[in-house]
Amino acid sequence: MFNLLYGVLLFINRSQATYNQAMGIVSITFVAIVVGIGMPLIYNMMDMNVKHKYNGWMRALFIILIFLAWIVMFTVSSLIPKAINPVVSPYVNFTLAIVSIAAAIYTYRKYDITVNFFGT
Repeated sequence: MFNLLYGVLLFINRSQATYNQAMGIVSITFVAIVVGIGMPLIYNMMDMNVKHKYNGWMRALFIILIFLAWIVMFTVSSLIPKAINPVVSPYVNFTLAIVSIAAAIYTYRKYDITVNFFGT
């Protein structure tokens, strides 16, 4: 999803300032990993059909900490030098987005995962 969004952003606004402010491919990957781990945890903590180990206030605190980790990840990843974190063209972002979405759909169907972003 992040590659798709950054591909659209860079495709619409191709100015040099946009490329200087955009996140590189390493940053996008790190943020996607943090979000990929954090979002299912948040979903599980908010699920009313699960008997939770912690009360509502502790779960709210955990959710806030997950969002703070996400913000810290954005901040830290912006400090990675452009030499090891290049900003790729929108076409590369689109290609990576298509490959990622296809891999997610394949994984959901292979392992019979019924709750997912794509609704399949």
